[in-house]
Amino acid sequence: MKENRKGFTLIELLAVIVILAIIALIVTPIILGIISEAREKSNMRSVEAFAKATETAVARLMMDENYDGGEITCTSGESGKAKCTSTQIDDKTPTQTITYSGSTVNCNSGNGVTVDEEKGVITVSNCQVGSSQKKYYFKTDSSTGACEDSGSGSCKSS
Repeated sequence: MKENRKGFTLIELLAVIVILAIIALIVTPIILGIISEAREKSNMRSVEAFAKATETAVARLMMDENYDGGEITCTSGESGKAKCTSTQIDDKTPTQTITYSGSTVNCNSGNGVTVDEEKGVITVSNCQVGSSQKKYYFKTDSSTGACEDSGSGSCKSS
């Protein structure tokens, strides 16, 4: 009697599984790197969006009829908000809160938001985005975009 069996042998199945495992080992780090890089770029865009929203808040504040050249302080932290206040001697203290589209950006620690009224430049440094452990820096007159904060309120040199 002649037996006619159809199907794969154990060796053939093991060979296919080993090939698939090798491909998975090669592809997984590449995909994880792409995801990490995308998350990093998203965090930088959130810091830029916050800085631009702060710039808008400062501009509106300076156009306020009650603004008399007092010092402007900007804070962050709440998701989608940038709040700037003018500190003045009289009772009229104008405030501007601007909504931006982005993650929670917190630049409060270490006086992270500085306003240079003469140059019209907002600098945000020491900013954290969401639960990220990295800190970011951005200057509104910068054409290079946000970058990882070196800890001294500037970008890391690459």
